[in-house]
Amino acid sequence: MKSNYLIPLILHSIVIMTIQVLLLINFVIPVGGKFSLTIYLYPLIIMILPLNLPKVGQLLTAFLLGLLIDIFYQSLGVHTSALLFATFLRPFFLRIFEPRGGYRIDQVPTSKNFGMSWFLSYCSLFLFIHLLMYFIADAFSMVYLLKILANTLLSFIASFIVINLYQLIIRI
Repeated sequence: MKSNYLIPLILHSIVIMTIQVLLLINFVIPVGGKFSLTIYLYPLIIMILPLNLPKVGQLLTAFLLGLLIDIFYQSLGVHTSALLFATFLRPFFLRIFEPRGGYRIDQVPTSKNFGMSWFLSYCSLFLFIHLLMYFIADAFSMVYLLKILANTLLSFIASFIVINLYQLIIRI
């Protein structure tokens, strides 16, 4: 891992986790009585992990991050399972959006390095899969398919906006 990116990554992770567990944990907006909108900023930590971090390191980071979120949200592994699933698919997502010249091994997947259009595509796929798996695991039944899809879509839109605003404001 590129050493000059390690300290900023840790600092961003602390800021993101603080925002998530102190501010966004209680930010749940009921929509139409059956659905809800929640904002999840923490998947950004996994999205911006360096490209040269081994898969085991990515999965271990996702596991620990998900576990920490589950402790604060008291959600018994729901965040962990969704984050692990999205992290497992991360190399596939990166391959889908690989630039023509390819990636340099020491790069970090951010809008600053690859452009806003690239990051919006990558972020949308990663975040949508993460949230879909989260709401499926949370419902634990496909009987609630409409609720799963509605909550996924509502939370995706809100989380997507907040993640990209964070990236624009902080310039990671």
